[in-house]
Amino acid sequence: MKAKKRLRTQLNKYQRFGVVIPGTIGDHIHVIDVPGRANYIYVSLSNGEVIEAFNNRVSPILDLPVFVGYDPKEPNLLQVLSVRSGYARYGDGGVSMPSVPEHHETHEWMANPGGNDVVFAQLRQFMPLRPTPLSTGVALNIYRSVGYLNNQWLQFTGSTIDLAPFIPTTGTRFVLIYEGADGLPSATAGTSRDSYSLLGMDDIPQPIPGTLPIAVARVYFRQQVLYETNDYTDLIDLRFPMWHDHPQYVTGTSAGGAPSDAQYVTLTNDATLTQERALRAGTRISLNDTGANGDIFVSAQEALPIYDDSIFMVSGSAISFDDDLEISVTGSIVYVNRVDTVPWTPYHDDSNIVGWESFTSKYIYYGRLGNKVLCMFSIAGTSNATGVTFTLPYTVNNGFNVTLPVALVQDSGTIQTLSGRIDLVNGSATITVYKTLAAGAFTASGAKMVRGEFWYYTTQAP
Repeated sequence: MKAKKRLRTQLNKYQRFGVVIPGTIGDHIHVIDVPGRANYIYVSLSNGEVIEAFNNRVSPILDLPVFVGYDPKEPNLLQVLSVRSGYARYGDGGVSMPSVPEHHETHEWMANPGGNDVVFAQLRQFMPLRPTPLSTGVALNIYRSVGYLNNQWLQFTGSTIDLAPFIPTTGTRFVLIYEGADGLPSATAGTSRDSYSLLGMDDIPQPIPGTLPIAVARVYFRQQVLYETNDYTDLIDLRFPMWHDHPQYVTGTSAGGAPSDAQYVTLTNDATLTQERALRAGTRISLNDTGANGDIFVSAQEALPIYDDSIFMVSGSAISFDDDLEISVTGSIVYVNRVDTVPWTPYHDDSNIVGWESFTSKYIYYGRLGNKVLCMFSIAGTSNATGVTFTLPYTVNNGFNVTLPVALVQDSGTIQTLSGRIDLVNGSATITVYKTLAAGAFTASGAKMVRGEFWYYTTQAP
């Protein structure tokens, strides 16, 4: 009796439940998740107020009608309690949604946290270029996609191909369905067999170069529909069944899948290639082939020996040496060796020119033949110093200082009747010009001009 009394007392106890508030998920600008608050979402109330509520019970779907309130087990936590029936602001009215919160991590491979209920997908579940049998007839619909074929991007818009023309008059065979360079599906039939049991992988037609294989369909005499069930199928999906090198992306392929029309360099010509080039040793060139998986060494003689002047004669246009070659004679043998050259090059914008306030003309050009540096210059303008210097890219390495005359000198507007002077200091790339051969100074004002040419020896590399 005492136990029953205690139970009756417990059941009759007054329990206070909080008021539940109707609302819809999302704020006025359609934002659902509250930034910086995990598991909190925005809920819009009927009076226009937007609140933040904890949610681990329902799917956070925009405009989903919900009840918000306090659970007696957690009286201090304002949270979404359940889905309610009602009219949505943006979606369909009166639709009740399942109360399943977001849980995609549980289905993702190696998710952390999650990964405890992984969903493994089969190839047939992927839609791009998916071959799908129609409910009636022997036809396939190829789903739309974008792909790279024959060095161009193509849009496969989604098309249907009828395989009825490929049904044999007796027996059975495989039909290869592929996408062509026009972005449309086509098919080619294999060899017919008397029964299903005689069909093997070797009976699948070979891919056509420049096409993209999609599927293989089994067709047979008096066939009415393409079947695809759990235990019986007429279809083999070839989109990504295994590793392969996609030879269909290249126009023209050899039996091994490599392009047969590429411009290979080979040691000998090959009948299976159409544009190869065979490597041959020319005059004074030798090839050393170390064998398969090894190297090929190409060697050339460094000099051309001429042994007898009575047999080898250079005259007229019988032989011509370019201006970057130098002929040297050692004993009775003549060698033709390469000489490094630098073409005629402007340097006035890079040179450090001193002696002018402004320029009316400024030209400095240099060239190089072996170790010989040649220079022509013409500089004119308003003077602001008694001296003149400019620089070149190569140092003077004559072994001594050199003094040379200048072709033309102007000082304070007057052309000088006597020659000026150029000083080339050994070990320096700075050229100094004087007004007179006696190293006379210029006037630091008025029109000033120097013009001339010279050459010197350098040991700097080109």
